[in-house]
Amino acid sequence: MRTSKAASLRLTVLAACLFANIFFTRAQDTPASVKINFPFDNAVLHTDYMSNYDALATLDKIAEESLSSNTPLDVVSYSSPEGNYTYNLRLSQRRAKSVSDYLVSKFPGIVVNIVSEAESWALLRTNIQNDESLNDNSRSVLLEIVDSEKDPDSKESQLKANSRYKHLYSSYFRGLRYAVISLRTEKSAENAQSISDSEISETSESSKSETSAEESTASETQARQGTANETENTVSGLPAVYYSKSEDFIRPGFMGNEASLREIRHILSDPANRDKQIVIYGAASPEGPVSTNERLGSERAENLKNWLTIQFPDLEGRIVTRSKGEDWDGLRNVVESCESLDSLAKSEILDILSSSDSPAKKEAALKAHPSYKVVEDECLPRIRYSSFGGFEPMSEKSVKPAIDNSKTGAAADSVKLAADTTKTVVDTTKTVADTAKVAVDTTVAASADSTAVTPAETLDTLAYTPEFKPKKKMIAAVKTNLLFDAVTALNFEVEVPIGKRFSVMAEDVFPWWETGNKYCFQMWEMGLEGRYWFKGWDPQGTEKLRGFFAGVYAMSSKYDFQFDRDINLQGEYWSAGVSAGYAMPIGRRKRVNLEFSLAVGPLHTVFRHYQPTQTYDKLIRDPYNAGIDYKTGQWYFGPTKAKISLVVPINVPTGKKEVRYE
Repeated sequence: MRTSKAASLRLTVLAACLFANIFFTRAQDTPASVKINFPFDNAVLHTDYMSNYDALATLDKIAEESLSSNTPLDVVSYSSPEGNYTYNLRLSQRRAKSVSDYLVSKFPGIVVNIVSEAESWALLRTNIQNDESLNDNSRSVLLEIVDSEKDPDSKESQLKANSRYKHLYSSYFRGLRYAVISLRTEKSAENAQSISDSEISETSESSKSETSAEESTASETQARQGTANETENTVSGLPAVYYSKSEDFIRPGFMGNEASLREIRHILSDPANRDKQIVIYGAASPEGPVSTNERLGSERAENLKNWLTIQFPDLEGRIVTRSKGEDWDGLRNVVESCESLDSLAKSEILDILSSSDSPAKKEAALKAHPSYKVVEDECLPRIRYSSFGGFEPMSEKSVKPAIDNSKTGAAADSVKLAADTTKTVVDTTKTVADTAKVAVDTTVAASADSTAVTPAETLDTLAYTPEFKPKKKMIAAVKTNLLFDAVTALNFEVEVPIGKRFSVMAEDVFPWWETGNKYCFQMWEMGLEGRYWFKGWDPQGTEKLRGFFAGVYAMSSKYDFQFDRDINLQGEYWSAGVSAGYAMPIGRRKRVNLEFSLAVGPLHTVFRHYQPTQTYDKLIRDPYNAGIDYKTGQWYFGPTKAKISLVVPINVPTGKKEVRYE
């Protein structure tokens, strides 16, 4: 009997061990995350792109584990930091949705949370930090650009101007266009960047672990800072986004804006707010013309509205914007709470703000106050904002007509969009509380084989509308040398770009005037110059003839200079040599360039002196200076041309193209 019981006990323990072994082996065989790569400016899931074929097989295992354990999947998508930030945010959304559509069509009932992170600056920073081919100085300069508080588009421009940009682009940018999918954990969305790093970094395993730990710590620090700033980033108790002076675009890292944007997303993800009209206010600080500040306030409100409609496509038509212009009331509130102002200064400033004077007089009095520097540094930045202004009942004209499903097709019929790009849940069996939702009908495509992938464009018609702009090509540029213009020497230049780095320029200088018989300034110079540009360009684009260049030139001229009786020369010269310079775009829209250049080389001239008669009616050649100068001429070596030229490109339309930046 005892033997029987002992044997039963042994069998039970053995069975338990076998079960545990099978369970843990399965758990170990199920990967925690997988990364799907996307081509440049593309949201279609390609099975044969980079390592996607093997990644999709791994994704299927993760999806099966998700279904069996009833655990949601997190899909976090990114784009490389190239081009317009707003477009990249939309592109990142489409990539996340492409992965979500694939999962839902192949695994009905699966729950997917979508997080769109736009440009992958954090991963780029990690790659730069771990790049052993960069010297300390180059690494420091690049990290300073990446870590700056400038807007993403400005940081991208600085990176492109850096000499190491080509190395960064060829080494890392391909790996920055991706979506990472993982089983949901408490902070899986926050740590998705760290998860993907271990798959991309070429460093050792120990280095990868250290990098992930550093990024995790940085994420937690940033989250704490965002929480700390959240109470400050409010206007009338509602979240606000702040702007730099005269700017009307969102900088996520500026003055705690990330916390404000996170709070706005949280408010709008509440299902109770789905049928309400949203109000957005924009404001400017009282500096400069009132009309300009009214416009700036309106543009800031529109900026936040555009950001929200990209994040939440179903808000289209439900957002109204209002400009507060110069927010004097808000400035009074900020001054009252400013701890850097003593009571006397605060009282005097509040008297100015509360007066019945015109805005211009109040602004002048404010600037004349001894404590204006404190107001400028600590108070004015807090009234340059766009704020979430609450909800209003929907007006009839704001209600969008129902979508005709018969025209959008079965795929559009099966997709219902909800208002939260940070967490979009695809659930065919239940509604998940506390997250934003997308309910996908169980009639969505049934099972597909492991290589069948649904293109994002066919299912994303409601969330993304293509934008088009005229397609143009620069064929030439016309120029004038402002230094010649300043001395009334009319001049004209034409430069034609050739291929990706070369150009040919022809110039003509032709001042041709005289005053009576005393003064004369006549010169006809013609020249040719070939140039090599160190920064290449798109042959079909418009951004050409910019950056540093080097060239060779040749020119010839004849001239007649008379200044009363002192300087009187007639002659000819020719010159050939080398040139170098730099051209940069100027103006708000950067449609024209300013070019600086210097030419050096030998110059040979022959000339004749002459003197006018007392009545200036005749010119008499000077025989003492005519002989040797006229026969042999004179040589000179040194700078021959100095230019500050205004360059106006000539662009011709070549059709239309979809706006695509990444």
